[in-house]
Amino acid sequence: MEAKSRCIKVLDYAMSGPEGALICNAFVEALGLKTIFTAFMGKVWISLHFHYYVIYTMQATKHFRAIEMTPASDDVAHSLGIISSLLTFLPTDSNSRLRLLAKFVDNCYEKIDKLIEIREVARKRLNDTDLRLQQEKQVCSTLTLIPKWS
Repeated sequence: MEAKSRCIKVLDYAMSGPEGALICNAFVEALGLKTIFTAFMGKVWISLHFHYYVIYTMQATKHFRAIEMTPASDDVAHSLGIISSLLTFLPTDSNSRLRLLAKFVDNCYEKIDKLIEIREVARKRLNDTDLRLQQEKQVCSTLTLIPKWS
């Protein structure tokens, strides 16, 4: 789990800036779009749990059950950074850019829905923070300085 987060972070930094253009193209050519969009959508399989079921003939069969966890906010932020770099640095008429844009159309625009969801959560957090700051300013403006007598 920790290695995945660090890999996403390293990719984000490597692909940002003008020198990241070559890396962006190589990333798409290496079939990295599936991996980054899987991480972005939160469909990262963390671990496999093995369940053994005993059949009447006393033979054990092994069944796998995968646990899906939501990505950390840092992973989502770095995934957005990677996607932003890809949209910025891939040439307009290239096959790589078309493959990237096609990812947003997959599964009834679920990636667009995820982007809107992230935006709404960020907007709500920003509004809450603005409200808290306004309340603190009101408290600070109503306080009077009491002289300190020595």
